[in-house]
Amino acid sequence: AGIELLNKVIDLASRFKVSRIYTGAAFPFPISYKESPHIYGAVNNKTLLDIVSSFGISPMDGGHISGLNGLLLGFAGKKGIEAMCLLATMPQYAISLPNPKASAAIIDVLQRILKFKIDVKELDDFIKEMDEKMSMIEDRVKDVLTIESQPGHDPHHGEKKVPPYIVEKIEKLFLEAEADKEKAILLKIELDRWDLYSAYEDRFLDLFKSNQ
Repeated sequence: AGIELLNKVIDLASRFKVSRIYTGAAFPFPISYKESPHIYGAVNNKTLLDIVSSFGISPMDGGHISGLNGLLLGFAGKKGIEAMCLLATMPQYAISLPNPKASAAIIDVLQRILKFKIDVKELDDFIKEMDEKMSMIEDRVKDVLTIESQPGHDPHHGEKKVPPYIVEKIEKLFLEAEADKEKAILLKIELDRWDLYSAYEDRFLDLFKSNQ
């Protein structure tokens, strides 16, 4: 299905004589949500490197771009269409959550490259909302990681080591449970599985206060 979609996009671009295609993606990176996203660029034509350097975009020197964003570069190249993928850094621990700050950074670069302007006020509001949630996630991650370094902590005493991605998963389940209380069952199972219910108990019970 993905390849079929790509072919349709490229065929449509060819029909309208599109000379260049831009795509955007997130780039998971070991940073805090407090840091401003940095933009990396991957291109299918070396002539585009001048654009990359002139707009402060760092060229991708290695690695790979997963999904349709990466495939499109190759598909467009075969049709003689220039293509560039802009990747904005985002916190690695929040890869499964929306990151409007990364989206805003990509939009800002595109506005400068293509010389257009759009109103992103709605996105700004979403950024503030997500920053609050990211702050909570980072606090939880720090709490989990500092347990192992505390004096007297015995890693063989039976405690479960909670990976950061589990903390992120729990935060995602909290978001889902706020919208759909039936998801709270899955959240409770995850908390019990990692012996974390006592740490989250007050917050878990707050999910149901609005219904009382």
